Amino acid sequence: EPSALVELDVADSGRTEANRVAARIATLCAEGDLRPADIAVLMRANHLSLDLEVCLRALGVPYRVLRGRAFFERAEVRDALAYVRLLVNPDDEAAYRRAVAAPSRGVGKASLARLDSLAAANGQSLWSASGPLLEKGLLKGRAKSGLATFVDEIESARDTELTGADAPGAIRELLGRVGLLETGGSQILDDPEQQRQENINRLVRDLQVWGAQEPAAPLGDYLEQVKLVSDADAVDEDEGAVSLMTVHAAKGLEFPVVFVIAMEEGVFPHVNAVKAGEVEEERRLCYVAMTRAKERLILSRATRRHTFQETNHNAASRFLGELPTETLHADARRRPSGRARIHSRGSGGSSLDRRGWDDAYESDDTGHFQPGMRIWHAQFGAGEVLDVTRGVRTILRIAFPDMEPVKVVSDFVSPYDG
Repeated sequence: EPSALVELDVADSGRTEANRVAARIATLCAEGDLRPADIAVLMRANHLSLDLEVCLRALGVPYRVLRGRAFFERAEVRDALAYVRLLVNPDDEAAYRRAVAAPSRGVGKASLARLDSLAAANGQSLWSASGPLLEKGLLKGRAKSGLATFVDEIESARDTELTGADAPGAIRELLGRVGLLETGGSQILDDPEQQRQENINRLVRDLQVWGAQEPAAPLGDYLEQVKLVSDADAVDEDEGAVSLMTVHAAKGLEFPVVFVIAMEEGVFPHVNAVKAGEVEEERRLCYVAMTRAKERLILSRATRRHTFQETNHNAASRFLGELPTETLHADARRRPSGRARIHSRGSGGSSLDRRGWDDAYESDDTGHFQPGMRIWHAQFGAGEVLDVTRGVRTILRIAFPDMEPVKVVSDFVSPYDG
């Protein structure tokens, strides 16, 4: 009976998990007979793709988001980024037009036409013409109040020191005040608005990670990083691109190598599915994900994952504990990087002791960085830890070849044996 090699891995954070997966993909393509097109990364929800997109881009690995949009191309993310762009440069015309319309505040086509005319007549940007437009009383009713509030919110946020240390908090507050970022949220599984909120929160979280790594950098540097990630390179037709997709989108497809990420309670199975008593459907989805692999299957999870305004410490997915014992090598029960074989059949057969999985996963020591330790960074490659500063986030000072030592948040690196 055909079987696919299964590998099990754990990381101390979602960013580290993405870094490892991206590095593994780059290695598989560089050292083996695999092309990017032979590899897929599956996830329970599309907002999980951001870290991976950033890490793949840093390594120059082409990717595509199948049956969906890349993270920075999603409408709600572009709406939020329009506000970030205005904080950096209020004269950014495209950002102004997008932000003033998201969310709707009564400033429609007729109002923008008046603003365009006044700006053109005085040789001003839309931002510079906004004050005079309001002072001349050229807008009435909801359009007037909506534009006035919009201008006030941007001006207020721009009073904040916009460096990596302070910008994330200011941006989160701004997006909340204008109504893009909600404090509550839908509890309906796969509700579109819930997905949009998760994506905006994920963007803010990415800003926080960047800010922790570059506390003195101007906010414009983050936008340059986003541009590098979102600018699509031409894909080599012979090599293709790594496919990133949700498990739902993967039905009917197969790839030589498949990664399934975020195998954690609350993520896969989804927390709302558990609450709604729909675990069996999640179990079927997990089976679909695992059986997309023709030759090799790699399952991974993180012990710590940032979502919304929280840091969740998730247990290993119950589905890992349900893999039949006879399909696993002995070392898979002792450490998360073990290997096993999973056959294309149902979930029958004896199951692995759940406690054994949790013990193995929680024993991972990727968060315990020490001076002298060798690490891998998706952009800079192999390096050596010089100093470790522990706090809310662990900051490492690392020596990389041919460059001055740099400080890096531990989320961006993983232990390296090479």
